Amino acid sequence: MNTRSTAVVFVAGFLFSCATISGSLDSGAQEMVTEGVRHRHIVRGEGPWNIHVVSVDLKKLELNIESARAFDSLKGRETTGSIAKRKTNDSQLVVAAINADFFNMETGENDQNQVVDGEIVKGVKTRARHQFGVGVSRKPYIERFVFSGTAITPQGMFALEAVNSLKDSAVVVLNHFYGKFSRKEVESVGVLRSIRRDGDTLVTLFRDTLGVGESVLIDSATYLLRGKGSQRQQVSRCARGDTVRLVLGFLPAREQLRTLVGGLPRIVVEGRNVAIADSLPGLTGKFTETRHPRSGVGFSRDSSVVYLVTVDGRQSSSAGMSLSEFADLMIEVGCYQGLNLDGGGSTAMVVNGEVVNTPSDAKGERAVANVLLVVKRLR
Repeated sequence: MNTRSTAVVFVAGFLFSCATISGSLDSGAQEMVTEGVRHRHIVRGEGPWNIHVVSVDLKKLELNIESARAFDSLKGRETTGSIAKRKTNDSQLVVAAINADFFNMETGENDQNQVVDGEIVKGVKTRARHQFGVGVSRKPYIERFVFSGTAITPQGMFALEAVNSLKDSAVVVLNHFYGKFSRKEVESVGVLRSIRRDGDTLVTLFRDTLGVGESVLIDSATYLLRGKGSQRQQVSRCARGDTVRLVLGFLPAREQLRTLVGGLPRIVVEGRNVAIADSLPGLTGKFTETRHPRSGVGFSRDSSVVYLVTVDGRQSSSAGMSLSEFADLMIEVGCYQGLNLDGGGSTAMVVNGEVVNTPSDAKGERAVANVLLVVKRLR
């Protein structure tokens, strides 16, 4: 059993008690992970609940909130702890991490849009769900972001339907997160080579077209423009040597996003619990009202502090929370805006390379699609 689930916890050589979320006395501990990042562990007998909160001061310019995909690929699954360890290197230290979006258990593809370090991993025009993002200005957002794209060529301009998501009667962009692609007879595929990036515009050179049955492993400097159905001719009109500008972004157009992950649903709006009011049609009482392990992300009223929050569940030491209980928790730890992330067996919190919560799956930490990382730049 994870020793952090016991009623009294030692962290960094000291023991303390703190006020509970509800005002009674809880046992717990806190530590300064690094300057600007605080980890709180709250153990409450009332639930019982085992809670972890990481707060990140975005005024510390060496700190970033970033996202990462399992194995840096559109599909596949990897544990939160493994991703955090893999993303630590000589230039950056991952000081904390939390699991993020819901995903397909078979393929590992996450449900909603994702942006990693300013590059779109997945961009779709589905407005159903909220996402958490951070702009290049370091300002956090929770919005129902929808992909918006345009290709500008010497022959004219046309709409792009998606990034790394194949659509009928549409033109889509594929990048290195997609991996290997093989052309079928019913589509046209152009190979683009990146020249430079100007904000949300990617300037590329049209290099060639793929023949039927021809395959390509997309690298970080290559993009594919794939057209099918009534939009197939948009790609076939392009010629070798053409400059193709890809304008890739999201609506509402807040600013260029550096980080983006999905969740479901938004549960805190302007300091108010909207867990039930904002729940989408089709969400069952089993999801909203039953107590489950939960993960969430939110930020303060002035947008300067981001909070990562988990509560364990499905175990004798921690019962889990309903969505409404979880929203109350997020508000009381400091969230003015808050989004529920994938929970259940996916819930995992990593601090300084250690999984600090107790995942509910019998086999331990579950492999997931993507994560949010708290990254400290070292140089």
